[in-house]
This record gives sequence, structure tokens and C-alpha cells, in this order.
Amino acid sequence: MTTTNQTLSNSTIRSVLEKDKLTGIIFIDWYRNLRIVLRAENKLIHLEEALPEAPPATASAMIRTAYTKRFNEQQEVAALMLVSMTPEIQKNLEELTAFEMLRELKTMFQQQVEQELFEIVKAFHACKQEDGQSVSSYVLKMKGYLDQMECLGYPCHNMGKIIAELHAMLKLAEQGLPKKAPVVLAIKEGRIQKPQGKGKGPGKGNGMRAAVEAIGSFDLILPNGLNIVLDNCHYAPTITRGIVSLSRLWGNGFIHAFTDYGISVSKDNMFHFNAIPRDGIFEIDMHNLVSNSSSMYSCSTKKSKSNTDSTYLWHCRLCHINKKRILKLQHDGLIKSIDDESFDKCLSCISRKMTRKPFSYVGERAKDLLGLIHTDVCGPFRTVSREGANYFITFTDDFSRYGYVYLLKHKHEAFETFKVFQSEVENQLGKTIKALCSDRRGEYMSQEFLDHLTKCVIVSQFTPPYTPQHNGVSERRNRTFLDMVQSMMSLTSLPLSFWGCALESATCVLNMAPTKKVDKTPYEIWHGKVPNLYYLKVWGCEDRVKRNTPNKLEPRSIKCIFVGYPKKTMGYYFYYPPENKIFVARYVKFLENYLILQEASGSTIDFDEIQSEDAQPSSNTSEHHTEAEHTDNVGDHGEPTNYKAALSDPESDKWLEAMNAKMQSMEDNRIFELVDIPPNSKTVGNKWIFKKKTDMDGNIHTYKARLVAKGYTQTYRIDYEETISPVADIKAIRIPIAIATYYDYEIYKMDVKTAFLNGHLNEDVYMVQPEGFMNPKHPNKVCKLQRSIYGLKQASRSWNKRFDEEIKKYGFTQNLDEPCVYMRASGSIVVFLILYVDDILLIMNNIPMLQDVKSWLGKCFAIKDLGEATYILGIKIYR
Repeated sequence: MTTTNQTLSNSTIRSVLEKDKLTGIIFIDWYRNLRIVLRAENKLIHLEEALPEAPPATASAMIRTAYTKRFNEQQEVAALMLVSMTPEIQKNLEELTAFEMLRELKTMFQQQVEQELFEIVKAFHACKQEDGQSVSSYVLKMKGYLDQMECLGYPCHNMGKIIAELHAMLKLAEQGLPKKAPVVLAIKEGRIQKPQGKGKGPGKGNGMRAAVEAIGSFDLILPNGLNIVLDNCHYAPTITRGIVSLSRLWGNGFIHAFTDYGISVSKDNMFHFNAIPRDGIFEIDMHNLVSNSSSMYSCSTKKSKSNTDSTYLWHCRLCHINKKRILKLQHDGLIKSIDDESFDKCLSCISRKMTRKPFSYVGERAKDLLGLIHTDVCGPFRTVSREGANYFITFTDDFSRYGYVYLLKHKHEAFETFKVFQSEVENQLGKTIKALCSDRRGEYMSQEFLDHLTKCVIVSQFTPPYTPQHNGVSERRNRTFLDMVQSMMSLTSLPLSFWGCALESATCVLNMAPTKKVDKTPYEIWHGKVPNLYYLKVWGCEDRVKRNTPNKLEPRSIKCIFVGYPKKTMGYYFYYPPENKIFVARYVKFLENYLILQEASGSTIDFDEIQSEDAQPSSNTSEHHTEAEHTDNVGDHGEPTNYKAALSDPESDKWLEAMNAKMQSMEDNRIFELVDIPPNSKTVGNKWIFKKKTDMDGNIHTYKARLVAKGYTQTYRIDYEETISPVADIKAIRIPIAIATYYDYEIYKMDVKTAFLNGHLNEDVYMVQPEGFMNPKHPNKVCKLQRSIYGLKQASRSWNKRFDEEIKKYGFTQNLDEPCVYMRASGSIVVFLILYVDDILLIMNNIPMLQDVKSWLGKCFAIKDLGEATYILGIKIYR
């Protein structure tokens, strides 16, 4: 009788599955009913575990019997699942076991499962105890969400056990909870209004009043590890959300910057957190918040651009490629469906990218891989990369648009680099390069390069003279790389010398991105397989990298910055600032959201200052002089940005020595005198500029400190008039060097110490006393400048005018076409003198005459003899 009743009961339960057969639309409901039925029949294990292999014939009878029972039950469950489906779904699954069938169904209806799981996880994280709700009902509600998440495959692990333990702990704590407890605060838009009626305690948003039971301080721990101490916090148990006034934070020294997606809060030039608008308030974005038992945050990323499926996040991961390429990747199935509305504009791209209309010339396309290779050298750059590179060279396959990039220290390395590229790609593809397209620059026109191409039967395709547009593939790729690197660097605070790392990362991404010229991605055509875009991360983001050998008392991870993708090993490149080193690691937690939520305010590379042989001469304006004075041809070595930073720098003693030397030089040259400022006069501000000068190998040899006037505060016809002054063009330096090379002349270099201080002023200019060197006896007096200093609008002109007067007294003649080039000839003795701001280049064929010129210049100015020239303006000179 019992067996009959059980059979009837099972039959009744199974009728639930027969009523609504699986069609695909109701997969979640069908799956839920299936689990209910199998749980009632104690057969749920067949969905959760795969059928084991059949035991061997030598196994015991008990093992074989158990397997037979398991097999029969599995067959019964599989049949039950099949009869509850429509014929269209049945025919694809009838040969599978129950476990395999469910796995296949989840794959078929993955989007439905993910949507359901997303809603449940979202509800779980948003679940909070309502007013008057008991702890038991609240915990049971959370456990219900956990059960649903586990059914859909969410990795809950032992969360259910933890919830149960927390339930007992909360019940115990609820009975003895102290009334005076601290409260975590959130940011509220506007001010908290004072109550209008009588009574104590602040007002609530719904018109009700709340009693304050305690006043104290609270430690707000931010995701980046920073700790903010909030004083005068009011604890009101009936207020479910913490509030803090913006004016309070502002009073404590915090700066609020309103952005397109919320408020960015910082202090002392350090970013702290973002506040995102929601329902009339700004909620602090507290991802990865350090746990706190009294936390009352209700975090939201609804308005944030950091959604893991957002177009903006993928835009940053893909090194700022355009939106069309991202949508093409989505269309091809290389990335999942993304939130298209989350990407309206990228400020770093808008500020860093600007192009002209494309050239209309279109050449004939190659028919196969390596049929035609486009190449070009780009540079030199003012900032030397960490690898010591001043240039980079690109090789782009015309058929696939797959590209290679190599960093170069010198342009003459192009030939050796091409041989490395040729050997690699020909060995990799089993094909040979048929043709090479390049411009007519010297690195491609050398005899050894041409002989090598002839030997390898590679056709040389040179562009017509002065028409780089005909090498449009390489020119466009160079521009794309520079745009990408500009946008990438603008989001980080990394030194400019990391442009090489950014460039190599952009190359990796660009090969995986679609292009208009080919139907597939270049990577797929080149390698024969689709790329894995989920390997990509936002370049420059902060990360937590696992230590290899952690100390038991130290953290197990260190804070690093992601800077690239290794070519020869698995993992990623990371930069560790405290030790200034780059290493490869695999075990890491990426914190991409913190980077892309900030405004573009990172490093800026002036790529427009690339000097090429075909570039037009710059205009003779004072702005060029100022820029040349403040920007040396060296890499970024972490110079202090102001006086306070110099004092806190690890090399502060060297910076102080440089500042003292500068002030002593100004005193010796009687640059200014302390006076009372006349009525109706204004002063000019100043600041300290610090620079590390390097030799041709990038080694630091001089620490320089300059006191620079803030010339932008000057007024025309009051404290300055004419500002125009000449500057030597790069061609004016290369031509005399070429002459010296041909005739074997001597080339020497000299540096004018405090060059601009030698210029005389015709106007009355008053300046505030320098920071750190204020006269304690006369703190209210100002400096009346007797001579020009760096930063003044007329400084460049006054120095150039003074130098021109002195050098002509010695018999030098100024070149009519290049005002900064001077020559003196006496019989067979020839002397060229080139002035570039404060650098002097002497080229001559007579050593005694050289000593006479040096002696004369030493009498007129403070000169530093640098000996034989080895390096000037990116030109390295070997003898």
C-alpha cells in the first residue's frame, strides 16, 4: 500500500513537468520544477554529478550492483528530462546522460541563465534589514537568495554555512548591542537644513525627527587603503543611511571636482574616492571596501562608467581604439554584448587626438601574407623611453594589416632591426617577403640596406620625394599609435619614459582590433585563430600582485601598475614604484575601475615635437625659447615639481645644493635688489624648476635648479615690450656637423651658466622673493630685477641681443639666413659658432684658435667647457 501511494505521489509531482514542456523561453522555470521533482525522488545527484565509469569485470558484486542502480536511475532521469521537452530540443540531446544534458541546456540558454543569475545576485547584494524586521527573517531571506544562486551555478562555496553562523552571532549581538555606536557616513548633495521646530536631534528627509544618542569620531577606510578620520559624527539609530556634508569635507582640506558621472574627491593632489549620483544623493563608490561591522553603505554603479560590460571599459582595455572597432568585435562574437549607452565620449581621446582628412591615394593591395611590407621610422622624441629608445620603427603587412613595432636608440639601427623582423616572420609563416615600401630617408637608402634587399630578391618601393602620403599605411599607423599612447598616458600618473611600454601594448591591441581593409582581425589572418580579448586589461591601472616569498607578518600582495604584455611568457608586466623595476607576474587582482573613473589628468607627451628631416623650421618666437629652456632632451627621471616636493625628495640634499648655487650665482651677478614696491606697481610671481641632466647614455650627471618668473602675469607696454628672438633650426646644426665630418674638423661644446641672467632689462620689473630664500629682515620687500631671468617674456630676446653684441666684437659674422649661426675666417682657419639657447657648438680646424675663442667667451660670460661634443639635441656624435 505504501509503494502504491508513493508511486501516485511521484506521478502527481511529475505531472508538473508534463504540463509545461521546455521550449527555451521558460528554461529557468522548467529547471526549477525539474529540481523539485528529483529532490522528491532523491535523484538530484544525477544533475549535479557525472555518471562514473563502469567498474571492471573483476570488481565485487556489491560495486557492480551499485553502479547498475546508479546507471538505471540516471537513465530514468534522462528519460524524464527528454519527455518534458519539445521535439526540436529532444533530437539534439537524446544520446546524452542527464548530467551532460543539463550542461548542454545551460550552454544553449546561457543568456537566460545569466540574466536570472544577475537579477538574483543583484537582489542579494541589495538586501538589507528593513525597519522592524527581525534578524531571523532577514537571514532566511538571504539564504533563499543563496539557494537560488547555487542552483544556477554561482560559486557560493560555504557561504550558506557562514550565513548560518552569522545568524547565531547576530541574534546574540542583537540582545546586547550598545546604543552608542559609530556610523559610517555617505555624501549628501547640498546641506542639512536646521530644524524649524523645537526639540533635539537632526531632521529626517521625510519630515520626521531623529534623536542623536552619541557624538564622536569615525575612521572611514577607503578602497585604496587610505583612512579618513571624520570628527563630530552624530549617531542616530533610526537613520538608516549615513550622511556627511560637502562643506565639512571641504573644511578638512578635501577638494571636490564635479565630473560627468559624479564627484571626484581628492586631497593634497591625491585621489581618494568617487561619489556617484543616485536618487538625489551622491553615494560613495566603495568597491572592495575593507569590511566594517558598522558599515551602512549602499553602493551603486548605475551611473558609473566602470560597468564590467561597458563600452567605456573595453575602450580603455583596447588602448582607446574607436567605437566602430569595438562594435565590430562585438558583432564577430569576440566580446560579449556590451552596454553601448555607457560610452558617450572619452575626454582623454578628445583632448589628445586630432587628425586631418585622409589622403586620397590608394595603392594596389597585396594578394598574400608578406606580399608587401610597409615600414617607417618615427622620432626622435624629447623623452627617452625606459629602454633608452628615441625612435620606433613599424613593419605592417599589407594583406592582413598585422604589425610589428621595435624601439630604436638610433635611426641607423633600422637595417639590423629589419633583418631581425625578416628572419622572425619568414620562419614563422614559411613565406618570404616580396616587397618593402618605405620613404626615401637615409636609413632605408643606405647601400648595405639596398644590397641586402637585392640579395633576398625583395622589391624596393620608395615613395616620391617629399610625398610621405604615398606611404600612407605606415604614416596612418604611426598616427594611430601616437593617438593611442597619448590617450593611455593621459589616464595615468606614470612618468613619460613609459611611452615605450604603452606603445608595445598598443601594438598588441591594434593587431587584435578589426580594420576597414580586411574582413577579419589582423591577428586571426596572421595566426589562423581568433584572439582572446578577455586577456586584455586597462593599461596603467593599479593592481595587487601576489608576493613570491611573503613574510608571515607582511601583506601577501604588493601594489603595482600594469604596464604591458610579455611576448615570450605567460602573465603581465607590472611596474613596482618603490624599487623602480618592471617584472612579470601572473597571480594578480586588477583594479581597473579606479583608473577609468578618474578624469584624464595623467602624463602628457608632446608628440607634436617629433623632429623629422622634412619638418619645417619653427617660427622665431619667444615661446620656443622658453620651452627649450624648460625641456631638455632627456627621459623623465622623477624631478620634483615644486619647492616643497624637492625638500621631501630622497635626493633633497642635491636639490638644495642646486638651489643655493643658483641663488649665489644671482647674487654674484647682481640680478636683483630688495626694494619697497612703488605705488601702483605690481609684482611678478616665480617658482622653482628642477631638472636632472643626463649624458648620451642616459646617466644623470647634473642636478639643475632654475628660478623661473611667472611671465604670464606681465602686462604689455608696462613691464615688457618686444619678445621676438631667433633660435637655431635643427638643419642649421646638422649642416655644419656634416661639413666637420667631411673635412675632419674639431667639434667642441660649451654651456653658458645662467644664460638668461646676462640679458639687461630696459623696463622696471618687480618680483616677489623666491620661495625658501625670503630675507627674514625684510620680508615685505620685493625684488627689483636688474637683469632678465628665466620665464620673463623679454628674457630670451635680451640674452640673445647681449650675446650677439659680444660675439661680434671678436670678429664673428652673423649668417643672414640663420641668425644663431656665426662664422669667422682668417686665411685657411675657419670657425663656426652655433648658439642654441644656452648651448654653444664650436666647429673649427685650428686648436689654438679654439683656445682663443674659449678664452674670449670666458671673459664675457660664465662658461662651462664640456670638451669634445658627443650629444646635442638628440644627435649623438662619434669620432
